[in-house]
Amino acid sequence: MNKAKIQPLSDLERFDLLQAMFPGELSDDNDGWDAMEDLVYDKFNIDAEDFDRLVGHLVMCAPVMGSPLTGTQHHVLGTISISNGQQHVMAAVKREAATQKAEEPTA
Repeated sequence: MNKAKIQPLSDLERFDLLQAMFPGELSDDNDGWDAMEDLVYDKFNIDAEDFDRLVGHLVMCAPVMGSPLTGTQHHVLGTISISNGQQHVMAAVKREAATQKAEEPTA
């Protein structure tokens, strides 16, 4: 894992991820960031900053997904749906993946 790529969640990423994890418990018209921080504490018994740092590390352990449009590779956390036999991910959190090219076999 490349240390430079590890970033804590932004407020928007935290909001999107919590909505994906706990549908219906956090709405757009809730009391804002205080409600979000309360939900993190109630569910995980840690403060929001610790949650942001922890998930910032965990997302780098998520599988790498490639974008068919851009060809870029990212680690993503979010909701997954399957349509016509294909997976679609609505990423709440995404980080650029550091991919390594496979070495050519030696003769």
